[in-house]
Amino acid sequence: MGKILYHGNRKKEKGLTLTETVVSLAIIIIVAVAAASIAVFSSNSFKKSGLKQHFVQEIDSILNLYLSYDSIDFSKAIHNSFGITISGFTDSIYYLNTNYEYLENENGHSYYLVFDFEDTPSLSLSAYKKDNSLIYSRSVNK
Repeated sequence: MGKILYHGNRKKEKGLTLTETVVSLAIIIIVAVAAASIAVFSSNSFKKSGLKQHFVQEIDSILNLYLSYDSIDFSKAIHNSFGITISGFTDSIYYLNTNYEYLENENGHSYYLVFDFEDTPSLSLSAYKKDNSLIYSRSVNK
């Protein structure tokens, strides 16, 4: 240490000080944590966008059928397209598993789709996760 104070030249000394090591490790840790959080955020966003896109297409298809057919033909079209049975224009809930397959009952469901026929000739469709958080919702009037 006396050399540094008298000569002001550290080039001849070898190694790093403890402070330099701690600072460099802190910087490396900050960069690694930032990179990991970006990767996790991107992965979650990708999953959510795929889920939402599925229900956007599903709901839009059902609403197009609703606008195209009357009550009896709508029930037939829904059954032929999606394999679910709907009786006329009655409110109902349909449950789906993680593979987006319709289930007979709510056991083992991950998502559900709510059909809401209102007094006026309109249909509101909403898709929810099992925890009741909204994925997508849309309504149309005939």
